[in-house]
Amino acid sequence: MLTAHDIAKMLDHSLLKPEMDTEAVRQGCAIARKYETATVCVKPCDLPVAREILAGSPVKLSTVIGFPHGANRTDSKVFEAERAMDDGAVELDMVINIGRLVAGDTAAVEQDIRAVVEAAHRRGAIVKVILEN
Repeated sequence: MLTAHDIAKMLDHSLLKPEMDTEAVRQGCAIARKYETATVCVKPCDLPVAREILAGSPVKLSTVIGFPHGANRTDSKVFEAERAMDDGAVELDMVINIGRLVAGDTAAVEQDIRAVVEAAHRRGAIVKVILEN
């Protein structure tokens, strides 16, 4: 039977509210560290503080790319991914370009995803493509 700790190790703890200040991020990371969630997903600007709080813990650091609508240019998403990895992210939640997807422009969607995935895989990071709503 799974324990609460077993379940926590399967969870991604997201700290993405736009109004979250540094102290709220610190508190959220402390909770994730205490319960050993699988990851903490923070806004890119919060990666340095999250990395500090999570240092030495098994909790992986994650961030969002192209958040919240996925409408950023592909080269911007790649830059954002590279900078996030520089700041300690090992998992990237990339927002799919919803407008291109709805329009049926699957070639553009594929190219967008491929560019970010290739940049991430060169550095050993994982990419999850998400649909933010």
